[in-house]
Amino acid sequence: MLPQEFCQLVLLNFLDLSSNQIYGDLPTCWSNLQQLFFLDLSSNAFSGKVPTSTSKSLPICKNLTMVDLRDNRLSAEISSRIWESLPSLKILQLCSNMFEGYIPWQLSNHSQLQLLDLADNQLVEFANLKGLQFLKLSRNNISGSIPNDIGNMNALESLDLSCNAFSGRAPTGGQLETLNDPSIYSNDYGLCGTVLSACPIESSRFGSEPNKDEFRSLLSHNHRDCYWILAMVELSYLDHPPLVYSTPQVL
Repeated sequence: MLPQEFCQLVLLNFLDLSSNQIYGDLPTCWSNLQQLFFLDLSSNAFSGKVPTSTSKSLPICKNLTMVDLRDNRLSAEISSRIWESLPSLKILQLCSNMFEGYIPWQLSNHSQLQLLDLADNQLVEFANLKGLQFLKLSRNNISGSIPNDIGNMNALESLDLSCNAFSGRAPTGGQLETLNDPSIYSNDYGLCGTVLSACPIESSRFGSEPNKDEFRSLLSHNHRDCYWILAMVELSYLDHPPLVYSTPQVL
């Protein structure tokens, strides 16, 4: 555990205690360290729920721009009270802990936050986050569809949603057009579309296994234009198979 003398370093502005064997609860005396702007307690053995006194005292450190608590044993839900009250916070790394529940929606209102790493926890729901440049949510328990408005994150440069339980069609458009990388969704076996495998035809209108005759009948009856487009595409493909181009040899 950290000694009590730690709380007396009132002029401290940079604290890096990463990769040690410090155990126990997180310190609670942050109100004495109001000059602090860099905090790295990663790769230790801090455990349990973030103390209520920490939730009250850490927000007093208004100059904090980076907080790294990754690779510890912290649990329970992620407190919104701490992070929404740090106006200068740009980097928040909480990955490889045991946080559970929801991603606080209050983080979406944080104007300065640029990097959020919540990977390898036990989170269950996606949040509508804005302004981020880097978002990592891999290796959680998030299920359901990916919100379509994720493409509205106009500053997004890196996204990792892999190893969750997402399902349905992966969203497209907006900033996602610049992130054409299938590894974003790797091991999300319920997803389809875009850079992933093609989504199957919805079976609710055809029965459990739609057949070709039913499909063509529906198109010819209600969507005649679509039927002809499909027919022309099919014929064009048969009459003109894909060309194989060879690289010209330089003599």
